[in-house]
Amino acid sequence: MRDTANLVLDFLFANPITSVSEISNNLDKVYNTIHNILKVFIKLNFVSEKIVNKRNRIYRFEPYLNLLEKEYDII
Repeated sequence: MRDTANLVLDFLFANPITSVSEISNNLDKVYNTIHNILKVFIKLNFVSEKIVNKRNRIYRFEPYLNLLEKEYDII
């Protein structure tokens, strides 16, 4: 699972706003595995979750996005 978590993290650097399905499809990994990794990332405050509706959630790689906002004065 550690290797998959590293792949997810790499994916988040390229796609800091994404969904479980997008990560799952791009990495060719099972949806539940990606979802479980993102739950851990949420607990570690790497990722935040926004519920769009009952079945759709968006995940944001907050530390990276915050860094970009500071670097490029996007606020």
